[in-house]
Amino acid sequence: MSEVNIHIRRSLFKEDYVEKAISFLKKNVKGQVLVAFSGGKDSIVMYEIVKRSKIPFRLSHSITTIDPPEVLRFIKENYPECEFCKSKHSFWKMTLMSNPPLLGKRWCCTALKKKPSWKYPEKERILGIRREESSRRNNYPEINYFEKLGHTHYYPIIDWKEWQVWEFIEKNNLPYLSLYDDENFSRSGCIICPFNSFKINQINKEKWPGYYKIWEKIVYKWYLKRVEQGRTMVYPSAETFLQAWYNQEATKWYEKDQKERSLFGDLDLKKESRDA
Repeated sequence: MSEVNIHIRRSLFKEDYVEKAISFLKKNVKGQVLVAFSGGKDSIVMYEIVKRSKIPFRLSHSITTIDPPEVLRFIKENYPECEFCKSKHSFWKMTLMSNPPLLGKRWCCTALKKKPSWKYPEKERILGIRREESSRRNNYPEINYFEKLGHTHYYPIIDWKEWQVWEFIEKNNLPYLSLYDDENFSRSGCIICPFNSFKINQINKEKWPGYYKIWEKIVYKWYLKRVEQGRTMVYPSAETFLQAWYNQEATKWYEKDQKERSLFGDLDLKKESRDA
């Protein structure tokens, strides 16, 4: 199929998926909601959909302290109404207080992205989650209730494809992050993240070398601290741990395979707090 035909075919469905998202919010949301705004492409679209639905909302961004500086500048310049919240401690301090986050043992998303926004009174929340993004999110319902928190989450663009997101942005001339203009950056998440592949870490390290210098310094401090505390480490040195971490091979910190509980909550928080 030619590019022209693809474009025509996609455009035919524009009103369907846009109006469906707006109708979904109008039908289900009853009061003021909190809109979780990351500054990424999905959040940009979600914000516009919420505005068109004319429901009352609060726009909020959680500062993780490992956000790309470009993201914070973009939000401040284009979304002055956005409120910023953050945890009491930085990612760096939390790592020293607890452990470096691992793929299966992450405290960072909950402590840095989710918990700071729990101070807001709104129990209904809107997030720009899409099923296409991951196998876990593929099983998400459009409305998700988290009993432990008493929060109800709505995902108005959950069935949108990436091409629909970009078409909506282009059709409506919406501002977006300059990082997307570089083919190396397809997402706007945290710079330091256990989900980053070795390749992504290399790209990020070249773009933001200062963050990686701090990260490696913190890991060295953490490793020495744990050794001095008498812990038996899985890896013989901080260097070998870092190498395994960059390769997404690190699965635990200590030889004794016990459940480690973070100072910031269970590392494997139950369903009630995921994406909350």
